[in-house]
Amino acid sequence: MANNKSVILILAAGEASRMGRIKQLLAFDGKSLLQRSIENAQETGLPVIVVLGAYSDQILPLVESYSVKYVINEQWGKGISTSIHAGVVYALEHTPDLDGIIVTLADQPQITSGHLVSILSFATNNGGIIATEYKGFSGVPAYFPKKYFEELKTLEGDTGAVALIKKWSDNVVSIPFPAAALDIDTEQDWKDFIERRNEP
Repeated sequence: MANNKSVILILAAGEASRMGRIKQLLAFDGKSLLQRSIENAQETGLPVIVVLGAYSDQILPLVESYSVKYVINEQWGKGISTSIHAGVVYALEHTPDLDGIIVTLADQPQITSGHLVSILSFATNNGGIIATEYKGFSGVPAYFPKKYFEELKTLEGDTGAVALIKKWSDNVVSIPFPAAALDIDTEQDWKDFIERRNEP
């Protein structure tokens, strides 16, 4: 694992229009979704880059309290592809000889550092994409080796990294992690998540 020069890219630029408030800062047990994403990523030992966009002024103080890098995607309104582009470009500017990038989201509250480490462990022994499998679906968090960097940068609109996972399915290893199925998009998602956590 030490020979693999990789970074973790946390996408946290979205407006959360269906939520109606700053999703990245929703908190439970004293920590926000974004804090948990950052801390899980840091526990892998890899460098961490956070991509901000909407609400960056409000979120930036939190990000700056951690020893992570960040980039502000001014084009966030054009879709998640612009955040992936901004993050990959930033990563390569600072580490031109990068081997791979793990793309993860700030709104999957049940992702663990252990799962991210598992992805990286598979990545060091495999030349393909390492994805997360849940509900029969392969998605993020996912590791992309450098041969996919150019394609990550050329995604368009609201097309995320899942497009490459589907396109190159023959070159994908998927690690089962059912908890990844939960992402927080609406107030109801958040309410249901909190209620389940509070069940005896």
